[in-house]
Amino acid sequence: MFEKKGLMLVSRKAQSQAFTQDSLMEKLLEYDLEDVNVVDEDLLEVVCDPSKMLAVKRQAEAGGLKISESEITSVPKTMAAGLEDTETLQLVEDLVSHLDNLEDVVRVHTNLP
Repeated sequence: MFEKKGLMLVSRKAQSQAFTQDSLMEKLLEYDLEDVNVVDEDLLEVVCDPSKMLAVKRQAEAGGLKISESEITSVPKTMAAGLEDTETLQLVEDLVSHLDNLEDVVRVHTNLP
């Protein structure tokens, strides 16, 4: 249901220069990545194999890119579908929120869209 992935947030405003979105994508494709997603106009999410994350992060930083966040996390293989009933969806979201707020819980992973 979930798989481990390396996730990094890369800023378009690099250490020495500002990249256009296209030039940043080209630069990132030089590394061994699985996916690059646009978060917003200044931020890209980079997905890589968790065993290669540290090497990719070091290469990106050496290439002048600014990594604002990096972590190894669990990513859903498939997203849940069919929760069109807003009442049920709200109950599930409340449950996830409650679990996330428990003192002993570090992180809650879900496959809700």
